[in-house]
Amino acid sequence: MSPIEGEAPQGDNPPLFEPDGGITELVRCMDKVNSMTTEITRHGVGQAIAVELGVAFSRGAGVSTPELFLQGLGRAANKPERKRVAAATREWVDGDTAARLAGSCYCSLVRL
Repeated sequence: MSPIEGEAPQGDNPPLFEPDGGITELVRCMDKVNSMTTEITRHGVGQAIAVELGVAFSRGAGVSTPELFLQGLGRAANKPERKRVAAATREWVDGDTAARLAGSCYCSLVRL
């Protein structure tokens, strides 16, 4: 049975993935993922697309106080705008996935 099909771990502290190199290797891995994510965003792709769209929706709604870009994405008012949000979200996921692959950092809540 795969971990997805099985029961969720019980207790307050389920076991977390830890690479063979221990916490030092995990930190190195996460640093690489963060660095890759920053570079992807710096090039205007990945999460940057969703951030820009959310800010644009907030401005378009006349929001005068600062708010998170996610709140702006929630302001999509019609089907074409929701399609743009879906496309931006897919771009964000693609960027984060590429960064995680580059960092070899797929983590699981369940040890296999």
